[in-house]
Amino acid sequence: MLTAVLFVPLAVMVHKVLARRDTPYMAVATAFGVVGGVVQFLGLVRWAFLVPYLADAYLDPASSGATRESVTVVFQAFNQYAGVGVGENLGYLFTGLWTALVAVTMFGSPLPFRRWLALLGMVSAAGIVVGMLEPAGLDAAANIVVVGYILWSIWLALTGIFLLLPSTRIESLEGDDRER
Repeated sequence: MLTAVLFVPLAVMVHKVLARRDTPYMAVATAFGVVGGVVQFLGLVRWAFLVPYLADAYLDPASSGATRESVTVVFQAFNQYAGVGVGENLGYLFTGLWTALVAVTMFGSPLPFRRWLALLGMVSAAGIVVGMLEPAGLDAAANIVVVGYILWSIWLALTGIFLLLPSTRIESLEGDDRER
C-alpha cells in the first residue's frame, strides 16, 4: 500500500527531470502515474481496513451461518470491485501507460539513458497492460503481468540509478540552462 502511495511523488519527480519542450505528453504521463498510484492504493487499502473487519465478523463464535455467508459475499464482491476492477485493472492500465510514455521520453532524452533501458521500459509496460486481459479469459496474462512487474521493478531501479549518477545531474542542469 505504501509503495502505491510513494508512486505518486515518484511520477511527479520523474516529470520534473524528464519533461522537455518537445515532450508535451509528459504532463499526460504524469497524470497517468498519479492516477495509477491512487487506484492501486484504493485497491490495496481494503486489506488494512475491510478484510480484518470481515474476518472478525466471520470468525466470531456468535456469527450465524447466514452472517458468514453474507461476509463471504461482501468479501468476494468488494474483492472483485476494489481489487480486480480498480486496483489491478485500472492500476495496470495507468501504470503501463505512464511507463510507456516515460520510456518514449527516454529515447529522445539528452540524459545519458541507454536505448536498452527505454526498451526495457516499453517491454515492462506491455507486460503490465496485458494483465488487464486476465479477467477476459486470457489465463497467460496472469504470468505475463508478473514478469512485466518484475521487469518494471528492474527498470525503475536502473532508471533511478541513472538519474542519481553525477554525470546525469550535471547534464540535466545543463539541459535546463539550454532551454531557458
